[in-house]
Order: sequence, then structure tokens, then C-alpha cells
Amino acid sequence: MYWNYGTWDGARSLHEMFDVQDKTILDYVSDYKLNLIVPEEIKDFDKFKTERWSVLGNEEVNLLNICLKANLKITSGSGEGVGNKVCKGIIELQEMSRAEGKAEGQLLTLLALVRDGLLSRSVGAQRAGMTEKAFEELLTGN
Repeated sequence: MYWNYGTWDGARSLHEMFDVQDKTILDYVSDYKLNLIVPEEIKDFDKFKTERWSVLGNEEVNLLNICLKANLKITSGSGEGVGNKVCKGIIELQEMSRAEGKAEGQLLTLLALVRDGLLSRSVGAQRAGMTEKAFEELLTGN
């Protein structure tokens, strides 16, 4: 699986890696092919079924968790392939991100209401689910 953006511009076989003047020498070298999935080159993703994406395993999910600061998990389930589980994990990550954004937006709104004098500090802290001290620290930037 090619994870970078764009298309693969490297060799796709052992013969392509050799820079030889006399091509007959390649008759004596096995031409191992590089089986590479490059998403940029795929025109119809509907042809891919879950079993094709079995290359997405624990290592890839761990990498996504590290890079995206996520908490994706692969759980076994009846009839689900690993790729399907990873897709569900990514959807889960998107939902978590939306929830975090929504919570942050609500907190910013409460802080703005308190700063504008439309809401008391204690009510703002209560609605934010925080102690008054923690809410005050956010309010003052300390």
C-alpha cells in the first residue's frame, strides 16, 4: 500500500531497478514484481471488497493512532474484514473529533457569555461541568 499523496514513480519490478546497457543480462535475473496498491491510480473503488484490504492490520491502525492521536481499535466481529473495521474506526475517529469540537465550541460560548456579563461565573462553570477555579483559569488565561 502506497501511503503518500500522488502516484508511485518508482520501479515496479526488479528489472526496472537495474540500469544495464546489455538488456540480455536481465534474462539471468528473476523479475520479481512489486504488488503495490496506489489509491491515486484506482479509478473504481467499488471493485474493492473487504478481503482486499487485509493489508490494513494492527500496525497500520497503531500508526493512525500515533499520527492522529486517535484511539482506534480492531475488534473481531462476525463477517467483518480488517479493512471494514479500520473504516469503522476512522468513522469513529471522525465522530470523536466532532464531539470534541462541539464541546470546545460550547465551552467557548460559555466563556464569552460570562465575559459579556450575560452569565455568572458559577453558572458558566456548572454548565461546563468544571470547578469554578478551573473555569476561572480558562477565563483569565492563567
